[in-house]
Amino acid sequence: MIDESREQEDLKKLKECLKKGEKDKALELFIDLSNRARMIKLMQELIEIGGYLLENVKEVDEGRILGTLGNLCYNVGKFEEAEKYYEGALNFYVQLAKKDESYMKYVAGVLNNLGNLYQVMGKPSEAEKAFRDALIIRQDINDKAGTVATLSCLGLLYCNIAEYEKAKEYYEKALLMRMEMFDKEDVQNLYSLGMILNNLGTVYNVLKDTKKAEESYKRAVEIYKELLRKEERAEDLLCGALNNLATLYIDAGELEEAKKLLEEIKKYDSFLPPDLRVKVVLNNAKILEGRDKRKAAEEYLRAGSMAFVLFVTYGMNTINFIYCFEKVEEIGEGKIKGDAEIMRRAMLKVYFGLEKDKEIKRVECSERGKAILDAFKGNFRLDVKDDVDLAAYIIATGVKKKSGF
Repeated sequence: MIDESREQEDLKKLKECLKKGEKDKALELFIDLSNRARMIKLMQELIEIGGYLLENVKEVDEGRILGTLGNLCYNVGKFEEAEKYYEGALNFYVQLAKKDESYMKYVAGVLNNLGNLYQVMGKPSEAEKAFRDALIIRQDINDKAGTVATLSCLGLLYCNIAEYEKAKEYYEKALLMRMEMFDKEDVQNLYSLGMILNNLGTVYNVLKDTKKAEESYKRAVEIYKELLRKEERAEDLLCGALNNLATLYIDAGELEEAKKLLEEIKKYDSFLPPDLRVKVVLNNAKILEGRDKRKAAEEYLRAGSMAFVLFVTYGMNTINFIYCFEKVEEIGEGKIKGDAEIMRRAMLKVYFGLEKDKEIKRVECSERGKAILDAFKGNFRLDVKDDVDLAAYIIATGVKKKSGF
């Protein structure tokens, strides 16, 4: 709340400067606030302000505004607009660099941003080219921090397209360079190192090098704990690394070690982003499965429901939620088993176009399952009290609409 209040206060100051015609001061406030903004609504306001500034400031400042507008559009998911602004910034800095080579660092920065953009737009070839061009420039001008950043971006790109050996190569290069310039007192250095170690751990895990994966995750955990000691807001990053390590232990059958890590994550529960929370709940279900199938079924159902809601609401792919519902059907009994079957089959019908001609028969179920079955007849009622209720309500609503009611 403190950060939000400060952002709103700074937005007010920015608007006052614009009214007074203090364009230089307004520009600096715009850049600073844009770099700190976290709320979507605020970013959308800043995009409008940036458009105004772009038409009313000195030409020399255009590149900064274009790049910042690209970042804002990227953050709110306006990818085509972000691409337009980044390309404008790139052309601007290329022209300046022809006269003054010191501007090449800005050319590299925009190329790196374009690489990130192309990656989320599902254009890996374009992303690779942008990153490689940025890397060449950053190496040529001896920008070590920038080189580490671009090497890490290439590592993530190759990881996302399942070229794990290449991902490992670039992450290891980034790690080596980062360690050469390591400064424990440099907060940004710590953030970068933690990210590299955590992602490298995931790559090692995929490549079945569990010993190196464990080592990388543990080192990432220590880095993030160091950031917390410096009063940095790194709780979500710490929990991500802890959960990755827990997943590693679960896969190795070391459930007690995994359980300890999940207990540690509970201390930071309020800081967990939705996608990470889903993964933590799934890991908890896996740990419980061997000792308490009833509780495990409840956790699998919760994980699957949360993942489904994130998928249909925000397009977020977190875990295989169909698998979670199938697990409940496998190990659950009574009403929870029936709910899982009805929810899964209705999902397949409505959202994936499968089992169209197969009737979902009434089985023992709770009010959730009954609501979905009633929705096929055009009417249902369900009070939403938790994550599973919400998923059932969304499914029932989809069923009713698909059934023509």
